[in-house]
Amino acid sequence: MPLKRHSALVPISRAHQKGLFLANLIRTGAPVYRGMPTDLSGKLDFTQDFFSGNWPAYRSLEEQVLFPQLVDWTQTYASAVEQLIAEHQAIEDLAHNLPEADAPNLQEAFDELSQALVKHIRFEERIFFEEVQAKATPEEMAVLEKRIATFLSE
Repeated sequence: MPLKRHSALVPISRAHQKGLFLANLIRTGAPVYRGMPTDLSGKLDFTQDFFSGNWPAYRSLEEQVLFPQLVDWTQTYASAVEQLIAEHQAIEDLAHNLPEADAPNLQEAFDELSQALVKHIRFEERIFFEEVQAKATPEEMAVLEKRIATFLSE
């Protein structure tokens, strides 16, 4: 059953969908998606484009807007936020250290990156965001929604 996401968090959930798509595209045994690369070289280019385009905006949105706001509300989120920031860095490191397209271990590196992305996104969507939505007041979520909208419009 799909999780009901508060409108304040919808832009982040949409970014998560893109991350999950990438994770699925590069994993061993990935299905063929029409118009998407099927060879390792093409998948490497697609991954590099994602991490130079979508990823920085997603990471900034969470680390500059979402996480500070949540920690301002309550220190309850501090350890989870530290974990998520560390995961961001680890995922980025995996992406930036992918071997060349013709390297024999590229698929193994893709699988490691795919697993890290899925683990990170699933935790945020299924646990972290659910907790935020359950504990935050409607006023707090309205403030968060406005800050996210402002960040995205800049």
